[in-house]
Amino acid sequence: MSDEGAKKLRVDMHTHSEYSPDSRTPLASQAAAIKAAGLHVVCATDHNTIEGALRLRELADGFRVIVGEEVSSRDGEIIGLFVEKAIPRDLSAEETIARIHDQGGLVSVPHPFSRNRRFHLRRSVLERVYTDIDCIEVFNERRSPRTTSGRRRSRTKRGSRGRSGATRTARRRSGEPGSRWRSSRGVTTSSPH
Repeated sequence: MSDEGAKKLRVDMHTHSEYSPDSRTPLASQAAAIKAAGLHVVCATDHNTIEGALRLRELADGFRVIVGEEVSSRDGEIIGLFVEKAIPRDLSAEETIARIHDQGGLVSVPHPFSRNRRFHLRRSVLERVYTDIDCIEVFNERRSPRTTSGRRRSRTKRGSRGRSGATRTARRRSGEPGSRWRSSRGVTTSSPH
C-alpha cells in the first residue's frame, strides 16, 4: 500500500484525566487542550476505568477518542485500546490480555523497562507474553533517553510495533510529543516522524 495520498494523523496514545488517581486534569480542560493541540485521535487510558474515556468521547469536538484503560494486572500495567467494557484489575497478564483481545481490542505495554515505576511489566513477564502484545510504548515524555533506547531495542528484537505515548496529566502539554500515524482506507498504521 502506497503512502501517497494517505492522510497524516496526529495521535496521542496514552492519556489520563481526572478519572485516574495520578491526574487532576478535568475532562472539559482535556478536551479543549486536545482540540487546541490539533490532535485527530486520542487514546483515553485512565487507570482501571473506562468511565473517563466514555465521557471524553461524548465531549469530543473535532477529534476521535479511542476508549482504553491502563489495567493494573498482577504482573504490571497493561493498556487495552478499543475496549467498551472495563477489564478487572489484579488478573494475570495473560488473563488481562485475553480479556482485551476478547473485546477485539489491542494490547499495548506502557513504560516497559522503566526504572522508577513499581508497576511496569518486568522483563520476565514480557518474555512470557510478547507474542500476544500488539504494541509497546517506545517513547514517554517522563522517561530518560536511556530507557527509551532500551525499549526500541527490545521492540526491534521481538518484531513488535512501537508506539509513542505522552502520558498526559497536564492540560497545557496535551498533544506533544504524541504520535504521527497514516490512515489509508480505514487502516491506521505507525509512521516515522
